[in-house]
Parts: sequence; structure tokens; C-alpha cells
Amino acid sequence: MPLIQSSYTPPPFLKGGHVQTIAAKFYATQPIDFYRELRLDSTGQTLVAYDFIVGQPEKPTIVIFHGLEGSSKSHYAQAFARMAKHRNLPFVVVHFRSCGGVENTASVFYHSGDSAEISFVLNKIY
Repeated sequence: MPLIQSSYTPPPFLKGGHVQTIAAKFYATQPIDFYRELRLDSTGQTLVAYDFIVGQPEKPTIVIFHGLEGSSKSHYAQAFARMAKHRNLPFVVVHFRSCGGVENTASVFYHSGDSAEISFVLNKIY
């Protein structure tokens, strides 16, 4: 796969993706407030949290799925939310089963390879 060409040059103290990822956590500003909805997951056995930022409805919705035990409070989710809010874009952080402070009552837990759950979510949002 070809690399994406970019003119971006990081400052000398932020060389490398690992340092940039860690440093972002320390540049966090005021937390973004979300509008939360609890919706049934693909099993129909439990509720999961969707944290929204309302934007212009005719614009595309940005959807992110958190990392391992992450949430809408994670620094990367907050950074994306801040960008979306600034551009008036609809935005949602989808929490997986047992995450985001919502108890899992389904017979299964989430895992990062659950493409059926992701497909279910995207079909419900769009």
C-alpha cells in the first residue's frame, strides 16, 4: 500500500507516532459535553451508549469506536469531538458492550473484531 504524502513536519520534540500519541493526552483542554442515547446492540440483549454532538444534519456524520476500555472521555475522542464541534459536523462515539458506564446484560462481550456489531451500528446511524 502506498504511503500518504504530506507536507506536515512535526516539531523536533514530537518525532515519531508514539511520542505524538502520548503527547496529545497532555494537551487536552476543556472536556466536550455529549448528548447520550442508550440503544440496543446487535444482539438485542443489552443497551450501549452513543455519545453525540449535534451538527448540521446535511453534513456527514463522523463515527468513532473507542479503543480498548476507552470511551468518549478518552483524549483522542475528545480531540475528534472538538474538531467536529468547531466545524459543525455531526459526531458520535459508539461504546461497545460493557463500556461507557453501561452494564452489559448480553450473553457476549465486545471484542475489536466484532464486525457484525460495527455493521449494525453504522446501518442504524446512516
